[in-house]
Amino acid sequence: MARPTDDPAVVAVSSSLLLYRQRGIDPHFDLVPCRRNDLIRLTEEAPRLLSREVILTEVTLATPNLGVLL
Repeated sequence: MARPTDDPAVVAVSSSLLLYRQRGIDPHFDLVPCRRNDLIRLTEEAPRLLSREVILTEVTLATPNLGVLL
């Protein structure tokens, strides 16, 4: 969902993200739901990411490690 900001060249964008994570042939998998809030500056060359906030929707993560970029 995109929303305008006080600056006409900057857009606030909210999105839902569901990370599916599985290692190799291991049948076990992890699902990590989260919400992502971005500020994007619209330039003539291309959109530029100004900031990103990722909010995990679970209190504890069941995954033993989390080595990904959300």
